[in-house]
Amino acid sequence: MMMMTMYFHFRIGDPILFEQWVPGNTTGYVFSCLAVGAMAVFFEFLKLGRLALGKEVDADCACTTSLLNCPCDTATASGSDRSTAQLVRQDTINYKKIFGDGRHVINSLTMVFQAFLGYSLMMVSMTYNVPLVASVVLGHTVAFLFIGPLINTKDHERIGECCS
Repeated sequence: MMMMTMYFHFRIGDPILFEQWVPGNTTGYVFSCLAVGAMAVFFEFLKLGRLALGKEVDADCACTTSLLNCPCDTATASGSDRSTAQLVRQDTINYKKIFGDGRHVINSLTMVFQAFLGYSLMMVSMTYNVPLVASVVLGHTVAFLFIGPLINTKDHERIGECCS
């Protein structure tokens, strides 16, 4: 069994995610780095897509979905005290409505793919291969250059990127 190096290196012949994905030459290595960068870009756009799928109509509301009968669904924007209202009560959850909503099902399936892609990018980073790690970081950065201005602070909090 081959031991993995636990320090940053520049080797070309190491496997990437799968035993069969081993760049044998510089060209294959460059294309592997481009593929990993594209995975990171796609990951960021996937998060934006999930955000758009679950977008709440009331942008001032702290609730993430209207399917749970949140107090913001009935509260007016002027003068309602949302902080004291119970956000989710067990007797008001309509599971039939939640699981019958196509957007929620698509959002859930997209979440599975996003989690798989995120963990795969983490595994690529754990190879400690400097160009591959740089490709992951560069992919996230390039995507954020385009996506960042489209997302406000509340949306960053919803997708788990605020203050981390």
